[in-house]
Amino acid sequence: MYLFVDTETGGLTTQHSLLTASLICVDKNFDIIPRKSGEHGLHLKIQHDDYVLTAGALTVNNISIAEHQKEGLSLQAAKSAVLNFLDEMLSISACKRFVPAGHNVSFDVKFLQHYLLTDAEWNKYFTYPALDTAAAARWLHTAGRHPGGYALSRLRDSYAPHMRGQLHDAETDNLTALEIAKKFAQMFTAVSLTG
Repeated sequence: MYLFVDTETGGLTTQHSLLTASLICVDKNFDIIPRKSGEHGLHLKIQHDDYVLTAGALTVNNISIAEHQKEGLSLQAAKSAVLNFLDEMLSISACKRFVPAGHNVSFDVKFLQHYLLTDAEWNKYFTYPALDTAAAARWLHTAGRHPGGYALSRLRDSYAPHMRGQLHDAETDNLTALEIAKKFAQMFTAVSLTG
């Protein structure tokens, strides 16, 4: 089973605040496995006592810190929500550990590990290697199956134009990466069938 992950942050390093996180569990066919509540994943806004932000990051992700502070969970509450979600999805999916997945997912994994999961917790719930749509796009380009361009916006335009929503929103980006992964899986299958 794959766990698609996306985050929005206050900057490019883990010294910056983790602002939002989206986690969506899918099966081997990239179909969403719903939670017991029927929701399609976990989507968090995370508060900090002291935010570490860059103006550029807030321009990109369009997050209002004043609104965010009103609606978000504390780091401790967010950590509990993530651990509960992971336990629930392991139980529902009957898998032992998740393959982390997403677009440029190593970035998001760094923030999850820094803010929400200890190394022991990460190793309990996740295995390696990750499934990354950015890396898959590069491979497809090398194989002559993708014209190039690895940004999520470019891949959405090419492979998931039906997806809507503002990019640089964790939930929108996560669902978009999932749709791109489905398309790439079809492309890889077509390559393997045709030799």
